[in-house]
Amino acid sequence: MLNIVLVEPEIPMNTGNIARTCAATRSRLHLVRPLGFDISDRAVKRAGLDYWHMVDLRVYDSIEDLFHKNEITDLWLATTKAPRDYAQAQFRDGCWLFFGKETAGLPLWFRQAHPDRCLRIPMRPEARSLNLANSVAVLTYEALRQLGFPNCAGKEIGRQRRPLLQGSDPTPRNRRRTGVEPGRPADKNEKKGLFLMNYDKKTIRDIDVSGKKILLRCDFNVPHDKTTGIIHDDTRIVSTLPTIRYLLEHNAAVILLSHMGRPHGQWKKELSCSPPGTTWRSCWAFPSL
Repeated sequence: MLNIVLVEPEIPMNTGNIARTCAATRSRLHLVRPLGFDISDRAVKRAGLDYWHMVDLRVYDSIEDLFHKNEITDLWLATTKAPRDYAQAQFRDGCWLFFGKETAGLPLWFRQAHPDRCLRIPMRPEARSLNLANSVAVLTYEALRQLGFPNCAGKEIGRQRRPLLQGSDPTPRNRRRTGVEPGRPADKNEKKGLFLMNYDKKTIRDIDVSGKKILLRCDFNVPHDKTTGIIHDDTRIVSTLPTIRYLLEHNAAVILLSHMGRPHGQWKKELSCSPPGTTWRSCWAFPSL
C-alpha cells in the first residue's frame, strides 16, 4: 500500500480527485492541516463521489503530528525544485509520497531536511507546475508500476463495452454522424440497442460568429485572497484566452459569464468577479468593459 500525503491542500476539487485516485489504487490518503476547505465540503466528495466510501483517510494537525503518529522511514517529496526526476527513484511498498499545497508547495524546512528524497516531474522550463491532482496521479502510478500494480486487477466488472457495428467508421466519436448507414437494415445488435450513439458534435470553429454576440460561460472561480483579491492560481483564466482570442479575431462581441460562489440571493463583495476580471484584462490587449 502506498501512502499519499497532502500538506495543507487548498482546493477541494483537487483533494476530491486525489481521494478518487487513492480509492482506485488502494492507497491511503493523509491530510495535514490547515486545510483550505471543510473536509465534508460537497466539492471534495463530488469529485470522488462514487469512491468516497473506499477512501482510507487520515487527518493530522501538522507535519510533526503525522510523524509522531506514524513510523515513516521511506519517504519521497514531490517538488518542482528537486534536482532529479521521479523516474530515478526506486519506490517500495508502504512508501510515503508527500505533496505540498497548490500555491507554495512543500515547506522549505521540510525539503531541506530531506534533500536526497526530493523528486520533480519533468516539464518545460516556463511551466510553473502541474495540477496537484495530476502530479499525485503521475507519481502514484509510477510507484505502482514499479511494484507490479499490486491489488489492481485491471478487469472491468459488471459493465460491457458496447460493440462497434461491423463496418462502422472507427474515427473519433465527435467526427461521426451516425452509427447506422442510411438505407441499411438494422442487424440484431442494433435492434437491441447495442450500438454507439454518434453525434455530429460541433466546436466553436464550426459556427459563423462574425458580427454576433457570443455569451461564453467561463469558470473564473479561482483560488484567491478574499480580502486583497490577489489570485493564487490563474490557470482557469488563462485557459479561456485561446477561445476568446478566436472569437474576437473573427469579429464577434464576447460576453463572459462566470461566478465566484453561491451568494444565496444576496450580493456579497467577497464573491465579486472583480479579481479575475482584473487579471483577465492584464492578459488581454483587446478593449473590454
